[in-house]
Amino acid sequence: MYQSLKQHGGIVVVRGRGIVASRVIQRLYEIRQQHKNHQVTIIHLMRSPNSEGTKFGLAKRHVENDWEFQPFNWPKAAWGGDMRKMLESAKPPKRYELLQDWGGTTTADRRDWRRLIDRGLKERWYQAYFGKVERVERLKQGKLKILIVGNTANGQINTDIPTADFIIDATGLEANPNASYLLNDLIQRYHLKLNAFGRLDVTNDFEIKGMRSQKQGRMYASGAITLGGSYAPVDSFLGLQYAAQRSAESLARIGAPGIKYLEGVKSFWQWIKWANNQEP
Repeated sequence: MYQSLKQHGGIVVVRGRGIVASRVIQRLYEIRQQHKNHQVTIIHLMRSPNSEGTKFGLAKRHVENDWEFQPFNWPKAAWGGDMRKMLESAKPPKRYELLQDWGGTTTADRRDWRRLIDRGLKERWYQAYFGKVERVERLKQGKLKILIVGNTANGQINTDIPTADFIIDATGLEANPNASYLLNDLIQRYHLKLNAFGRLDVTNDFEIKGMRSQKQGRMYASGAITLGGSYAPVDSFLGLQYAAQRSAESLARIGAPGIKYLEGVKSFWQWIKWANNQEP
């Protein structure tokens, strides 16, 4: 796609306004600049305008050109600070409220990128549209016709956006457990409880309580399928490590065979063996 744009230009529709969408738009901008191909036009399709940032207490996220800025997908304190403790001690209804206030689609606040968007709006090679995609049709010449449904003061209206050469969907993955045949079968067969976000309901140690057996069997879950629990950034590398550590500590606490608490000296010795290419 990028090679085609370098040679022939074209219209690209980008969906989403998170960090991936922002990086894709920057990549398209670089094609315009580096290859002197000013025939590349970006149509940015978002569900709705965003004129005011999310608030929590005295904090408020900055918004510019319908983009909401935050370095990560959650506030820093949600990773290991006071917000993590607040969420862990909160009841399910309060957790839902907190996660709604802290979360949302954001991108990093980079000056060069903000100038890029300002320039694109002024020069009209970057255009923003708002609405939900209702239908995509491929025309005879290979172009893509997109029909979107937008909201107005008098209700909904169908809007045609310029025919596109490519569509890049950066709206994220489908994290609903019911979208997975394996997880959906697990949920239906064992009547597992879901949380307010429609994800697997887990304890603070990431255990799926509905799967506990009479013989002290345990099942744990991590990642995006547990969003809505005691830890906000579950869909991250640190979140996966945190879930693994809490799950391992839970197993060590109940005396699971072969599992012990981490110790500094033993961990350092295992690292020495790893560094020397020896089996642990």
